[in-house]
Order: sequence, then C-alpha cells, then structure tokens
Amino acid sequence: MNRFGFFTTWLLLWLSISPRHYLAGQTATVYLDEAYDHLEQGDWAPSLAAAQTAATMFKDSINYPGWLQAQLILSNAIFEQTRDPFKALEVTKSTLNDPWLKLQKEDDFYRYCKVLLFNTWLSKQVGDFAHVKENMEEAYALFKKNLPTKGYKIADFIFADLGNAYVRLKEYQGARQIFEENIQYSQSYPVCAKYNDYGSLYFSLGPTALPTALGIFQQGLEFNKKQPAGSKLPDAEVKLLYLNKAECLAQMGRFDEALDVNREASDLQLSVDDERYQRCMYGLFENYGIIYAGMGKSGRRGKFAESAQWYKKAITLTSNPKNRAPGREIAGFQIALGEVLLDWGKPREALTAFHEAIRTLMPGVSNNSGLNPSVQLLFPEAMLIRALHGKARAFNTLNQLDKALDCYELIPIVEAKLRATHSYESSSLLALKESRQRFQEAVDIAWKLFESSNGNPQYTARAFRLTELARGMLLLQSLIQARQYLPDTIRSKDYELRVRMAWLEHEIAAEQEKIQAASHNQKADSKARQIKISDLERQLFELKLERQKLLADFPAYNNPDSLFLQVLAAKDVRNLLRPGQAMVAYFLTEMAAYIFSFDARGEIRWRSAALPQLFREQTKDFVGYLWAGKEAGRDKFLHQAWLLDSLLLGPERAHWGTSANSLMVVPDDILMLVPFEVLLSRPVLSNHPWRDQPWLLYGYNIGYAYSATLLKVQKGISEEHAIAAVKPAYTLGGFAPTYSNSSYYKLENTAPMVKNVRSLLGGDAWLGIESSEERFKNTAAHYRILLLAMHGISDNENPELSRLLFGDAGPDSLINNNILYASELQIMRLQADLVVLSACHTGSGKLEQGEGVYSLARAFAAARVPATVMSLWLLHASMAPPLVEAFFKYLHQGKTKDEALKLAKREFLKNDENFEMTHPFYWAGLAASGDMRALELPAKPAFEWQLWGALAAISAFLGYYLWRRKGNRTK
Repeated sequence: MNRFGFFTTWLLLWLSISPRHYLAGQTATVYLDEAYDHLEQGDWAPSLAAAQTAATMFKDSINYPGWLQAQLILSNAIFEQTRDPFKALEVTKSTLNDPWLKLQKEDDFYRYCKVLLFNTWLSKQVGDFAHVKENMEEAYALFKKNLPTKGYKIADFIFADLGNAYVRLKEYQGARQIFEENIQYSQSYPVCAKYNDYGSLYFSLGPTALPTALGIFQQGLEFNKKQPAGSKLPDAEVKLLYLNKAECLAQMGRFDEALDVNREASDLQLSVDDERYQRCMYGLFENYGIIYAGMGKSGRRGKFAESAQWYKKAITLTSNPKNRAPGREIAGFQIALGEVLLDWGKPREALTAFHEAIRTLMPGVSNNSGLNPSVQLLFPEAMLIRALHGKARAFNTLNQLDKALDCYELIPIVEAKLRATHSYESSSLLALKESRQRFQEAVDIAWKLFESSNGNPQYTARAFRLTELARGMLLLQSLIQARQYLPDTIRSKDYELRVRMAWLEHEIAAEQEKIQAASHNQKADSKARQIKISDLERQLFELKLERQKLLADFPAYNNPDSLFLQVLAAKDVRNLLRPGQAMVAYFLTEMAAYIFSFDARGEIRWRSAALPQLFREQTKDFVGYLWAGKEAGRDKFLHQAWLLDSLLLGPERAHWGTSANSLMVVPDDILMLVPFEVLLSRPVLSNHPWRDQPWLLYGYNIGYAYSATLLKVQKGISEEHAIAAVKPAYTLGGFAPTYSNSSYYKLENTAPMVKNVRSLLGGDAWLGIESSEERFKNTAAHYRILLLAMHGISDNENPELSRLLFGDAGPDSLINNNILYASELQIMRLQADLVVLSACHTGSGKLEQGEGVYSLARAFAAARVPATVMSLWLLHASMAPPLVEAFFKYLHQGKTKDEALKLAKREFLKNDENFEMTHPFYWAGLAASGDMRALELPAKPAFEWQLWGALAAISAFLGYYLWRRKGNRTK
C-alpha cells in the first residue's frame, strides 16, 4: 500500500470511530454534570443513575479522567445514600484497581489522586488507619512524580493529610519531614503553606517542643507579610496562625500575651462563607477557654467560670446543623470543659461533660453518665482515651472507686486497638509511655478498694491484670506474630476482613444499645433497628465464614491484635511454676511499690510498700557501684542491699519459709537493672569477706521474666521445640571470634572456653575468622544452644543499634560485615532453647518505661529464643570462662537453668583461687531470663563415645594379644 492509500485508510477509520467517541464523551460530560447537580441537592438515586451512565460512556470513549471523576461521584452518592462507608469503599477500591485503567497523562494521575483521597477519607470513617497512611503515601508518591503542573491543586490535602496521619500514628519523624517539605513547596505556591499543621506537630511532642511550635507560627505570619498582595496566604490560614500562636503562648504559661494575640485574631474578619470560618470560631472560643483555665490554675479568682463559659459557647455553636463540627472536635471541647470543671471542684458536672464526649464519639452509648460504654463499642481513637480517663478521674473524686476502676480497665482496650495501627515500634513506645501514668492511677485505686474491702481477691486479680497490660506488650506482639506463618497475600486479605468485621461488630453493638435505651413510645423505631441488626449480623456471619475459608490451610494462625489483651490471669500464674518455685512481680508508682507474690501451691498475696525519698536515685547508685567494681563504698552498698531486700522481698520470704528454693522475678522500672542475687537475706556482716555475706544467691535459684504473660509464651515456645518433628541438627553452636591487634575491641581466651563446652555437649565451635556474622546467620537456626563469646556493645540512645561484633568489621558496610545489630537479630527465626551471651552489656540498654530494657538479650527473645543468659554489665575476661563452663557443666547434669547458674556462681565464690574476684562485680552480672526448665542433653557427645569405644577396642585387642603371647611362652 502506497503512502496515499495508507493515509486514506487511516482517515476513513478515524472518521468512523473518533466522532462516535467524541460524541460519547460529550454526552457523558452532560450526565456527569447532572450527577454532580443531583449530589449537591441530595437527590441520591438520580445522582447514582447519572454517574453510572457517565462512567459507562467515558469507558466506551476511553476517557480515563472522565471515568475517574464519574466513579468518584458514584462512590460519594453511595455513601450519602446508605451511610455505609464499606459500600462506598467497594467502588473506590475497584476503581483504583481496575485493570482497564491505564494512567498515562497528568490529568489521569490527577483524577486518580482525587479518588485516592476520597478512599482515604472513607478509610478514616471505619477506623482503618493503616490504609489511611498507605493511601496517603501512594498519593504523595504520585504527586511527587506525576503531577508537575496540577499538583498544587491538591498539594494542601496531600501534605496536610499525610503529615497529620503521621502525627495521629505518632510517627513524628515522618510528619516532620513532610511538613518541612511543605514549607519549601509553599515558596512557589503560597496557598499551600501549612505552617499551622507544621507547628501543631510540635504541640504533639510535649512542653519542651512548645518554643519550636511558637517559632513556626511566628515564621508563618512573617512569611505572609512578605508576600505581594496576590500571593498572600488565605485569610483563614492567617487567622489560624494567630490562634495557634495564642494557644502556644497559653500552654507556655504566658497568659496575658496569649490573651492579646487571641484578641488580635478575633479582629481579623472572615466571610461566613469561608469554609474555615467555623474552624476559626471554634479555635477562638477554645483559646479563651484555655487561657482563662490557665489563669484559674495560677490562682486568679473567677477565671474557671469564664473558661467554662467559653467552652460551652463552642459546644453550643456546634449544636446548629449548619455549624456542625467533626465529632472529634466537638468531643475535644467537651473533654476540655470537663477538665476545667474538675479543676474548679465540680466533679459531678465534669462527669457529665466527659460522658457527653464519649456519646459524641459513640452515639449508641446510654445518656446515663453513671454507666460506662460496652467493650464492643470501643474503637481506636485517642480522643476516646482522653474522655474515659477524664471520666475515671471524676468518679475517683466522687469516691465512686469501682466505677473509676471500670473506666480505667476500658482504656487499655482502646490503646491496644490504636497500637495495632502503628507502623513503627517507636510510635508504640511513645504511646506506652503516655499510658504509664494512667496505669499507675488505676492500680492505686485498685489498692484502695482492696484495703477497704478487707482484702477482696477480685481487686488483686484486677490490679495484676493492669500491671501485665502495662509491660512487655510490644515484645508479646512480636512473639505472637513470629509464632504464626501466613503468606503476605493471605495476611493482607485477612486484615481487610478483620477491619470490616470489627466495624460490623461496632455497628451491631451501637444499635443494640439504642434499643435498650429506647422508651415505650419508640417501639416502632426499635423494630426497624432490630431489622437492621439482623442484616448486619448476617453480613458479619458471612464474613466470618469467608475468613474461616481463607484460613482453612493455616489453623495455627491467630489474630495478634486480640491476643494483646489476653494476658495471664493471677489465678493461672501457679501453672507456670515448678515445685518449690515462687514468683514475685513488681509495679512501681511515684510513691509506692506494689508487690504481687505467688507460689506453686496457688497462694496469691498482694501488698504495698511506700518508697523512700530518692528511691530511684539511690537504686541507680546501688547498680552503679556494681558496674564500677570498686572496693570504696563497700559498707554503704551492703547496707543498701539489706534495705532493698527488707523493702521488696523480706515479708514474702518470711511467708514462704523453706517451701520455696527458687524465685522468678518480674521487675519493673528501675528494678529492671538490679540483680536480686546481691540482695542480703540477713543484716550485713561487716567484718566478713565478700563471699561470706548472706547473699540471696545462696538461698534461691533466681530467674527473670519480662512479664508473667510473656513467660507463658516462652514456655509455650519451649514446648513447641520439644515436640517438633524436625529438631535442630546439633546441640551446640559456639562462636568465638578474634580481633586484630589494631582493633580497639581486643578480646582473648574465649576460644578455649567454647571448645571446652563443645567437648561437653557436642556440636560445633566456630573460632577465629570462621566465627563470622555470615556464618552465624547461615547456621544459627541449626543449633539447640548458642554460645556467643565476643564483644557486645549497648547503645542506650538507639537500642536498635546495640550490636555483637563477630571479629573485625568486614568490607560490606550493610550486610554480613561482622556487626550484627539488634534490629537484624530480632527478625531472625531461631530454634534454640537457650542462648548464652558471654559478651559485655548484652542485658543492658535503654530502659523503656513499661517495655523493659531494650537490649541484645531482648532481641534474642523477639527471635523466639525462650531463655537467655545475659550480662548486665562489663564481663571480666578472667571471670567469664569459669562461670560459663561451670554453668554448662551443671546444665549437662540435668539442672534447671537458674539452678545451674546459681551453682556455677557458688562454685566460683568458694574457689580460693578466685578470692580476689569475689566482689559482686565479677559474678553477679550474669543473669538468666525466660523459661528456666532443664534441657534434655545427650549424656556424652557421639564423637566422645566413639573415641572411648575405639580406646576400649584397642585395649581389648592389646590385652588379648599379650595373653596369647604369654600363653605361647608358657608352652
């Protein structure tokens, strides 16, 4: 075909196809406009029909932007008609994942991002915050790469929503990065400047960050003044900057300055039609409330009344349907009003305000403020925690302690649901720190009830449950998840099903509470609600069947989120203990130590001990003396050891008498740094040497646990190992690297120790350059016991960077460079029953309130090792080998791990050759954590039996030979 013929053919095809597509596109646009008009007027059915028609026509004409816009209106109309976010989500998700869609032009990406933003908004409605963050990160990536000219139209949403999602999930580092980038972007597009959001981030970081927040708000105001007339920030944004500056000053205690700035903000006029008008009005009223409340706390008379009046004005403003604020914002005003009323000495009115905040967040809750919401209604919302906490304190002030305790027990459920949305452990740690004070208040109330009820055991059980929820939750989460295997595709689908099931359960519970609260005149309404409940229950049952089918091939899989709250009950602790073993668990508040003790007979005791002034400082000095290993200050140290025992353990030991010879310690707070072996069971023997002091070591086999619940999980891991069809191939894997003379980390005499233990147990010993990080990663899963004799480095500021050094650093800076970090270690899947860390500082690290010490030993626990022997401080080169070898000797004899370690230490102390090293610095630093059960080890390694067998055979042959020779000579 010549060029003319080809052109003619192409023109005829275009004439036959393109006009049809063009006309279809034009008609589709008409339907799209019609759908939008109906949506604006609230006519849902016509809007749906028009949007569906437009979508079909846009698809026929291969118009991606038009189709995306039609799908967006369609999902919006479905939500407005049904108020069911999941039905709308089905549309947005199918739109985003439609294989027909081919994003090519910038307008395609722009419309796609708008659908993604609406999908994000819907995910917020159902509490699916993990997908909120995921969607916003996808939108941000598209914005950066594919929207060079249209991005500014949605940049304010992307920066604000992603940054605020990070703040909500307490991922402050990510939020800071996003807001800083936003400020840079605003140099070109001032309308997108988010100084308000950026400054609010620092509000979230606590009082020390307030000066930074104030500087950012001031920077925003100065930035606006420099802009030419056509490029200034929107009036609402400027007013919000003044309002945020005023709030910041108030939070810093500069109330008079704050009042002046707030009045300055009130002078800035906004149009009533401005979409931020109401937000600014709320902010103005709220600031007056904060300022006058602060003045009231500082002793200015009458200011509490003014503060309450301003909060009530803000709440009244929201009662008008036209001014309706988001539920979280209304609840925030109600909570703030409750706080003012509590400070004002009006707890009953405060109780009502806090309860109204709960009802705002959960409309199905009864209007009776004396009742608490049901567990089924709770959902992941930080504002809900604040409301429940306020209500608990109001009940406490009214001396309704049982109701206060009920409130406190609901808070950890919300916290656990909220923690499940966190992507980073650092975010969860921050949330745990914030919750610690609430746990302390709750246990204090439980103790008051315990005392006033003459020792009612229900309060002991409830208090113990609260303390278990207050510690080790993140480690428990990692262990539960590590114990379950699920392919990524199944795990993702399961997550989606669980999100929807949780929403349905919430809706069912809300409708049921509305029926219970309905009067006789509302029977018809109740009947309609019952029909709705039946439909919701049918949907829930279908989802449960779908999940059951999905997980049919993975019967061992469990939902780790729900297991967070299935902590061990006090009555079940005895099942963890062997004959002659007792457990003592501590929980420290500012003023008291709460001590729970259990014995294998099932007896539970709970007492409170007042803490002396400067208790934490003195205990830190006590531990510091051990770390230093110096003789000076000996008598003071010994006296403190006796006082600590008298305070923390003396009454328990007196009660147990001789019935307990083993002790499992669950420490808390500063006690996590204390080796209980060095406490004195009797008064100090001043003129006696170190080894003759009445150390607790001599009376008890002592082990440690992060919590009773975690100990149960670790025992379960040990039992899984015992019945596993495929067991590790070798008993011992020993690693003893060497370090060059030029290395700062020079270490000697570890290889003989590892070889001696290998001779006892069998297995492998990797020595010198063979003991590399790569070797460990490739072989560690093949051993029942791991012995690591090497340098350990604890990083107290960044515990994930604590590390083991497998010799001199290798050339690869990231992988297998002979530096094994805790962050790498804790994601390994090991099968060892025991890890012995003959390395410095493996049990020390950053003390995280509630979670314990973030150490290398903790990383091994996260990697599913049920028991660890660790060092709490620097190991002395002359002390480690005899202690470790003796420990393995007794372990090989069938002793439990805690008894084997006690016997090894006693042997070390009684050996006259070690007389100069009997200071507790030399022997008390090794501690055993986790499941203390004895290990079934081979009586003799196979190669050793073979050697003895060969020697016996040779001896028999020589004997026979000599006998025959003698016989011949006799003949």
